[in-house]
Amino acid sequence: MIPVNSFDISHIVFPSNVHLADPTFNTSNSIDALLSADIFFDILKDGKYKLDNGNLILQNTEFGYIISGNTSRFSRGSLYCGIITKDFETLNDTLKSFWEIEEIVPIKFVSDEKT
Repeated sequence: MIPVNSFDISHIVFPSNVHLADPTFNTSNSIDALLSADIFFDILKDGKYKLDNGNLILQNTEFGYIISGNTSRFSRGSLYCGIITKDFETLNDTLKSFWEIEEIVPIKFVSDEKT
């Protein structure tokens, strides 16, 4: 997840052999790629480090090391998220379309036995 607010990482010491998949992970910006869970686990490689007293984890991947963990101490305060729209129906239609596209159709299994 890209941070909503950029934060300083100058106090964090990264291992010298680590190549970050996103060297600007701490800078608020748009998302470059979004991977599904089935692909995510296929890109993981051996290699994991804990940094910043265990608050951040570096995990090696096919793209370089990715970072995860608790960044709340970098936060400048509370974050609130909301949406205001004049055309609720458009938003509703967009969400409905999303869930129709993402809907998982159940598979019906047929028995080999004939009754």
